[in-house]
Amino acid sequence: MDKAKEAGLKVMTPREAAAEADLVMILTPDETQAHTYYSEIHESMTAGKALAVRAHGFNIRFGAIEPPADVDVIMIAPKGPGHMVRRVYVEGSGVCRTSSLCTRTPPVLPRSSHSPTRGASAAARAGVIETTFSEETETDLFVE
Repeated sequence: MDKAKEAGLKVMTPREAAAEADLVMILTPDETQAHTYYSEIHESMTAGKALAVRAHGFNIRFGAIEPPADVDVIMIAPKGPGHMVRRVYVEGSGVCRTSSLCTRTPPVLPRSSHSPTRGASAAARAGVIETTFSEETETDLFVE
């Protein structure tokens, strides 16, 4: 936290950040995402907000996280293990990733921007494949 403060960033708890944010990203391992969501984030997920899960659609696909119907849910998942994603990024490239949007009607986010990190992510260098939460999760369970 000291490093973040020294860099001039505002340091908050996940609960505080979720209350202020329009887009909430869960950047924890799959096995802790549901706990983090329900203990820190769930109460702040109100109409018009969006929730982004990274790395895997497992918790959405199997119902461990069930956001309100009026919240968009975005998945940004690299198609490779974390150590490879990091190595390839450091080398100046990227690992292809999948992207999906589970949306309310009308969507909070326009279709063209359903992946908020589409252009900013190193994965975009290698490619972004639109998929579904089910397809991403089920292929990962058999491939990785």
